[in-house]
Amino acid sequence: MSVATSCAASVVAVSPAGRAHDAPAVATCDRKALLEALTLACKVAPRRSPKPVLQNVRLAFSGSEGVTVYATDLEQSLSVHVTRCDVSQSGAFLAPARELLAVVRDSADVVIKLDAYRGRVHVVGDNTFAELTPAGAGAGVTVDDYPAPVAAGADWLGAVNVDAASLLELIRGTIGATDTESSRYALGGSLFQLEPPTELEAETRRAAGLAPVATLLAIGTDGRRLHRIACDVVDFDAAEGAFSGVDTIPPARSLKTLAAALKGRTDSVTFAKTRDAVTFSAESFTFSSRLLEGRYPRWRDVVPSRLESFKVSATVGELAAALKAAKVATSEENRGVDFTFGSQAIALEVEEGPRDARRCTFSRRLAAVTPSCGTVEVTLDPRYVLDFLAVLDKRQAVEVETVDCDSAVVLRAHNALAVVMPLARDRN
Repeated sequence: MSVATSCAASVVAVSPAGRAHDAPAVATCDRKALLEALTLACKVAPRRSPKPVLQNVRLAFSGSEGVTVYATDLEQSLSVHVTRCDVSQSGAFLAPARELLAVVRDSADVVIKLDAYRGRVHVVGDNTFAELTPAGAGAGVTVDDYPAPVAAGADWLGAVNVDAASLLELIRGTIGATDTESSRYALGGSLFQLEPPTELEAETRRAAGLAPVATLLAIGTDGRRLHRIACDVVDFDAAEGAFSGVDTIPPARSLKTLAAALKGRTDSVTFAKTRDAVTFSAESFTFSSRLLEGRYPRWRDVVPSRLESFKVSATVGELAAALKAAKVATSEENRGVDFTFGSQAIALEVEEGPRDARRCTFSRRLAAVTPSCGTVEVTLDPRYVLDFLAVLDKRQAVEVETVDCDSAVVLRAHNALAVVMPLARDRN
């Protein structure tokens, strides 16, 4: 089965079943496993909604598939398979999302029994008992009214398999640079693109008995800075150009939910795309999100290509520590930190007012040949640089590059790149 077909099947499997609300549904679950699933589901289920049914989670009990918790807000949807469960009676029902989460979270029991019948849910443990009624039940809402997953029944354009830890790094490294308040809606999410290997690269790896490797990119920008993170993927044959354009842009809010689901995982995730949605499927969860409308900016044009520039190399931890020390002296009126690139060092300085000055100097030998004489000073907002460094390994090397006070500063690490626009030199 192809990765696209496999992903589609997993999404359809969590769609609402028939009229299961008239039959009892009973299952016994490990409390911690149930709590983890409900915590993730409540990141999707809205606290308030003009459609009360969305404030519930849908629980499906199956003798063969176990327990599945499903939530949606019509823009994103998540189904989580609960491990360590014993189903006594199959069925599907609704439960108020946050009320059920609160009961399970506050319980001291190791095992929780869920018993649903005729619109009421009983949560039972050795020291716990609660009876819950789904949101909207008074208006006649039933499990049949719960919406299907965002991408259910869609035509799949392609899919790629990516390591969960790598996907999490792509998300964390770019959502901080997005702009969720921009009138350009495409800037409110991260762009995903797939770069296939060249024919020469593919043939070279095949000759060595290795599978060809493609590069999956994630890009985030708000117009003032740009972050790009890359990772290698091997199983990309089913992508078929689906990720080559500039329209695969999940919203930052959806990516934050996905990041929570990916935390601590070490398995592979199938990343599939439809015309207007994406789906991420792993062994125990399936997450879908609608895509943002609009075209992403020509981000490659923002990354400068320079024959000669000032460069300095250091570890992420050293540069971040120096920036944090310099940032102490900044204020809302004077946010900038001066980066002075010299022949053998880089200095960070902050001036607050005409008399008060605080200086933090950070020096490293240059990692590359720079202009043989002179210096250049550029002013940056330290928050933008620290946001980029925060997602990198502190022991990792990072190179800082610039040409003059008015041009963008480029930071490069192993699989990451940031472009930061300078602040105006006259800040007083």
